[in-house]
Amino acid sequence: MKLTVVAAAAVLMSWTSLADAKIVEVSVGAKATVGGNIWTEPSNTPPGMDIGFTRLRGGVGAGGGIYAEVRFIKYIGLELDMFIEWNRIWEDQTWYGWWGSVKTTTKPTTVDLRIPLLVKGVLPLKGVRLGVVVGPEFVIPLRTMADIDVPAGATFDFHVESHFRTLVTFGINIVVELPLGIELPIDFRASYNPMQPSAWGDRVEFTNKGKPVKLGQQADGMTVRYENSWDARMLIGLGYEF
Repeated sequence: MKLTVVAAAAVLMSWTSLADAKIVEVSVGAKATVGGNIWTEPSNTPPGMDIGFTRLRGGVGAGGGIYAEVRFIKYIGLELDMFIEWNRIWEDQTWYGWWGSVKTTTKPTTVDLRIPLLVKGVLPLKGVRLGVVVGPEFVIPLRTMADIDVPAGATFDFHVESHFRTLVTFGINIVVELPLGIELPIDFRASYNPMQPSAWGDRVEFTNKGKPVKLGQQADGMTVRYENSWDARMLIGLGYEF
């Protein structure tokens, strides 16, 4: 037990010494995120199919959370974030079937936990730090919402699914250093999703009364596996440097 306490004290003293010597710097704080989403045009779309997210679509995302950053010898950093984020894309479409025609706006929506783990190259200047970041970003779906606008009296059976995925995130980082150790981080990031299926049939499924149907059969709804193919974010926050 004594050895454990002594070892812990030694580690703490060494980290404190490194921080005092500015070999290791630590920052913590919170950031808000806002930006745009892209759903790329899928492959293997059935000929003549023009509904069901068969083309390039866009949307928006926003959220926020906390971050922690460790910098070594001022020039190399590691940042870990935890953000809760809301995401949506949309499509206007007209469906034809035994019920007639229905004009809808379908808006698959998700709430996700995003955990970027980013390596950072830092250029320290007077009053500001510039950096470039790259690394994996883990996305854990928390909730899906099948938002849809239909005419009064019309019905459309719309469902949304979402799956765990790992993004490749990269960007630039600007940190304005304020008095009393306070810092103002501003980030511009882009994230690519290599885990999203490319084929349309793996992203979208038509249904009739809740059951999957083949193309050409009557359909009164659909299920969308919603993931952003790409997204771009601006982040702004407030932190403290130890």
